[in-house]
Amino acid sequence: MKTFITLMLMSAAILAKCQTTASHQVTVNVSQVLDIRFHIGFTPNLNFNFNTANRLNNGIERIAAAALQVRSNKSWMISVKAQNQFFDKIPAGPNSMPCSIVKIRKTLAPSGYFSLSTVDQQLSTGNKGNWDVLGNYFTMDYDITPGLNYDEGTYTLPVVFTITAN
Repeated sequence: MKTFITLMLMSAAILAKCQTTASHQVTVNVSQVLDIRFHIGFTPNLNFNFNTANRLNNGIERIAAAALQVRSNKSWMISVKAQNQFFDKIPAGPNSMPCSIVKIRKTLAPSGYFSLSTVDQQLSTGNKGNWDVLGNYFTMDYDITPGLNYDEGTYTLPVVFTITAN
């Protein structure tokens, strides 16, 4: 019996020495991802028609006028600004309508509206995650009051939304 156990131990030792292994290392590089888009399928309501004195003086407010979606692997902040200090007018004319007549907010935000300027202002913040994560989808309200100081025409203003890591 001793001989049998000795042979078994020797066989196990020989078999163990016959095994070989190979390995390699997998490297995953994850970059910072910050992605913003206007919600697909949401029709923005960004045309403001001022066709009466009351509308010009009292303004037009649009609740949930546009919707943004975010996906990111970092906490994020979205800021907003006007690309230009003044609207472009068609046809061109002497009056310059300032970007500050446009007020914006995250829909029904308790902090209220703020006037656009050419300096980034915080609109919203959120946590990492995909488009469907709570808080990574939100709508914006606009309130625009030009008053009676501007000639008739079509006025346009690019509004820029920027996402950064928070």
